[in-house]
Amino acid sequence: MKRPPLEKRVRALEIQSTAVTAKPQPSRRSGLKSCSTSDLLEELRADVWKIKERAEAAGDERLALHCVRLLFESVEFEAKLRGELDDRPQTNVLNVNFDPAIAVRMAQTYLARHGAGEQETK
Repeated sequence: MKRPPLEKRVRALEIQSTAVTAKPQPSRRSGLKSCSTSDLLEELRADVWKIKERAEAAGDERLALHCVRLLFESVEFEAKLRGELDDRPQTNVLNVNFDPAIAVRMAQTYLARHGAGEQETK
């Protein structure tokens, strides 16, 4: 997940959490450009964790579940950045060798199911 959508989700969660808590939280986003990516992710996780705890305390399970999902996605994103998680498609190659007796039985079963000798001659 890219950072801008992640920040948008956190902002949406913060807006939703204002109904949960009456006291406003100070924003630390003024120094975002001087932080490293790992620092930003750590700060983001801390903010989301606080929102999740407030939502759980207020009984807002839906908001708490959204926070858990966002925490999971941030961990997944960091793992991809570090190279710990590979999301490239994987191709498995299967080599099968049959002995002649099994091959004959398989051919007989195929012909029995699909009709022996029903092929058109050219």
